[in-house]
Amino acid sequence: MRMYPERVRAKMYRIIDDDEVLLIRKQTRIQFGESKATIGIILMTNPGSFKCENTEEWQLFQAGEGLHDHYDGENFPDMTMQCVIEVIRKVQARRAYTEWSSSHL
Repeated sequence: MRMYPERVRAKMYRIIDDDEVLLIRKQTRIQFGESKATIGIILMTNPGSFKCENTEEWQLFQAGEGLHDHYDGENFPDMTMQCVIEVIRKVQARRAYTEWSSSHL
């Protein structure tokens, strides 16, 4: 079992500037279990090194090929997302402990 089994979904945008392909990640979501509930929002100025799953379509998108300027993909979390997951896990654990301890006073 993976230490970080959560799936990360992201919409990637592509800008082609001369010979350089710039990738911008937007609308990133970390999926915890089966829940669709939103538990928070994080604004990031340096979003890390997340890459979508290695498919032919993703490879073409990264290379600046294909017709679309955006790509919806997913993968397991990179180091930046793992840090976010750790914070969320600790908050959830603390919340559970606080609720438990207050109910046992």
